[in-house]
Amino acid sequence: MFATPEFHHWHHTSDEEGIDKNFAVFLSFIDALFGTAHLPAHWPSRYGTTKFQPPETYLGQLVYPFQRNEETPYG
Repeated sequence: MFATPEFHHWHHTSDEEGIDKNFAVFLSFIDALFGTAHLPAHWPSRYGTTKFQPPETYLGQLVYPFQRNEETPYG
C-alpha cells in the first residue's frame, strides 16, 4: 500500500526492466492499479538517467541549470 525503500530503488533505476515503473510517491497501490508497479526479488544494478549524465560534482549540479547548453538532456 505504501511505497517502501525497495519500491523507490526501482523508481530510480536505469535498468531496462525498471524504466517507466513505480511513479507513485507515497501510495504504491496507484502503480498497482495502473499496471506500472515493479518490485522483483532482486535489486537494480544501475541507477540514474539513461539519456543524460548530470555533472558529478556538487557545485557542477548547482550551476548546471543556469548554464546555456546546446542540447537539452532529452532532445
